[in-house]
Amino acid sequence: MSKELAQRMSIAAHVAAESVDFASTAELLADIALDDLRRAQALLSHQILNGDLERILERALRGLVERLEEYKFAATSRPRTPAA
Repeated sequence: MSKELAQRMSIAAHVAAESVDFASTAELLADIALDDLRRAQALLSHQILNGDLERILERALRGLVERLEEYKFAATSRPRTPAA
């Protein structure tokens, strides 16, 4: 086995070992993030009746990605001039 292949396999094994499923994600959240999650549960209680963490996290990540895409794709040092 080549040294490069062994290194790639080692990295792949490390990444696989570090992967975390959604069920155990709550255990990894810091106190502040857990407080924010509980606030989100309370604020969404009329839309997500059972407080499903997976649905709340999915919604939060979707909102974050949308904001980041807007920021990334709208930010420019040379904006287009409006059409006359």
